Amino acid sequence: MKSVIRWSEAIFSTLFILSSLQISAQVNFVVRPYLQFASETGIRVLWETDKPATSIVRYGIPGWNTKIPNLDQKTEVTGFKAMHEVHLSGLKPETKYLYQTISVTEGGDTLKGEVKTFRTSLGKDKPFAFTIFGDSQSNPEVWKKISTLAWKERPDFGLLAGDLVDLGYNKSNWVDEFFKPSQEFMSRLSMYTVLGNHEHDAAYYYQYMSNPEPEYYYTFPYGNARYFMLDTNRPVTKGSEQYVWLEEQLAKSDATWNFAVHHHPPYSSDENDFGDTYVEQAQTGDSDLKDLIHLYEKYQVDIVFFGHIHTYERTWPIFKDKVSQEQGVIYINTGGAGGGLENPAVTRSWFTQKLRTTHHFSYVSIFENALEFQAIDENGFLFDQFSLKKRQGQKKVTSPEPPSPKVMNNERVFTDKAEITLRPVFEKQEIRYTLDGTEPGLKSPKYTAPIKIDKTTTLKAATFADSFVSPVIQADFSKEVLHKGINAEGLKPGLDFTYYTSQAVRGLPIDKYEKNKVATGTATMISTEVAAHRKDFWGIDFTGYITVNETGLYTFSGHGEDKLRVSVEGKVLFNEAGEEYNKSGQILLEAGAHPIKIEYFNERDRAFIELMIEGPGLSKQPVSPFMLKRK
Repeated sequence: MKSVIRWSEAIFSTLFILSSLQISAQVNFVVRPYLQFASETGIRVLWETDKPATSIVRYGIPGWNTKIPNLDQKTEVTGFKAMHEVHLSGLKPETKYLYQTISVTEGGDTLKGEVKTFRTSLGKDKPFAFTIFGDSQSNPEVWKKISTLAWKERPDFGLLAGDLVDLGYNKSNWVDEFFKPSQEFMSRLSMYTVLGNHEHDAAYYYQYMSNPEPEYYYTFPYGNARYFMLDTNRPVTKGSEQYVWLEEQLAKSDATWNFAVHHHPPYSSDENDFGDTYVEQAQTGDSDLKDLIHLYEKYQVDIVFFGHIHTYERTWPIFKDKVSQEQGVIYINTGGAGGGLENPAVTRSWFTQKLRTTHHFSYVSIFENALEFQAIDENGFLFDQFSLKKRQGQKKVTSPEPPSPKVMNNERVFTDKAEITLRPVFEKQEIRYTLDGTEPGLKSPKYTAPIKIDKTTTLKAATFADSFVSPVIQADFSKEVLHKGINAEGLKPGLDFTYYTSQAVRGLPIDKYEKNKVATGTATMISTEVAAHRKDFWGIDFTGYITVNETGLYTFSGHGEDKLRVSVEGKVLFNEAGEEYNKSGQILLEAGAHPIKIEYFNERDRAFIELMIEGPGLSKQPVSPFMLKRK
């Protein structure tokens, strides 16, 4: 795609214009500039070019009575990159800015983006509005229509409840089906997103979306509201990482309005996702989210937004599985931004207040303690609305159960000795723990200082307050040897592989499939395309060495469609059996080459492998082909 040549407002001669149209920049946009994660004093600008180039953003506050945009400030990220991410900081709150991206290749070719606008986020005393989308996947025509309609409402930002694309590891899904249709919206407004199952936790999501670490969950304020963004592909049960984090954030929130956003439905009356309603009883939603419901009710979250089911459904306010106008939480399925539409159950659910099978988006406007909600279909027609009014006063917590403590250690593997650090949500809360795998009680040791360990240990801990106890958290710490590396000089590039077929049986563990060897060879990278393969029920085993340049703790993570098991030095680091998120494992490696085995199996026609590494001198990144060796 050729870049568009833009002229100043001055009048040029027709001859000059016609001759200039023959000139095309040597560098072009793959993804045009868009915005992420606006705050009161900052924003992130991202774009992608087809060649490595500089990353520059010029910006400024627009002047009065002028035809020339004020771009008197500049932020630049050093180096030449194809994926550009520039964080603007030190901005004025509640202020409109102009911005323009500039990329210059090493050869001097220059690509300038259009001059666009953004506004830093508003303070607690200001009215604001936002839109909510879900499941834009695989339908660029509808997604363009929906995002354009939403832009016409002129919200302050957007939320997207997962399934941005159909296949998260397919680049064209992002470039052609997500970014191009929504360019008008995303070039002027921040889009805050969460992962859906169709993203597959792929690297492209983390490349294109820019959120606070660890990115798959985060929180942000806007106006007098706070938003809690979760990944419900990963565990959200009591004691899990996200559950502990969410409870701490909810407990400390002083916002007037609290909203949660994730992909899967706590309540849904879909016709067949949670039981075939034509022939059997069905669940009321995703049973893996029941512990989240407890937190939403405990801390009186106002509205939970989600997608996954491609329809619209709004519940009555719900508290302890009953309608409660006083204490209930409202759940809104707004999964209508593009995915193929789905129908509700044949019998109306007790919790349902409004249903509609149509492509749509939702729109919320807030001022102080008043909220207005609207649902708008793909033709711009309003089909649902309601108002909420908050009572003034202190936030009510409906359960005396204290929040769980937090384990502060990220490294769970050590060679000699280690110290475990715990932290309560609120100061002076009492933490008790065990190191033998038993449940902590009032007679268990009280945490007063970092816990010293010198052997493989399972920690369990809980917070005690009066006669109440928090959910128990668990953390496993493993004492292991430092694996010696071998000299890689005599090794060849790449890995050996064996391609095999197997019996057509779904759901078996990866080591239970028969291996009928079909072909062998060498591969320069970890890919499903190293051998011609059939549609389903086949696998590839990769063997060889992985080289690391520094001694230390390495974390390997990855995901396969459908199954992936990774071992280094004979240690199984993770065994992913069909989940929609990356699994991970840690190992201590000396600089040099180490044996690696990657086992992949595919049960259906979508084939995909992604393997990441993080360690000394390496930020989290895909395993490079240059790291792979064989004898």
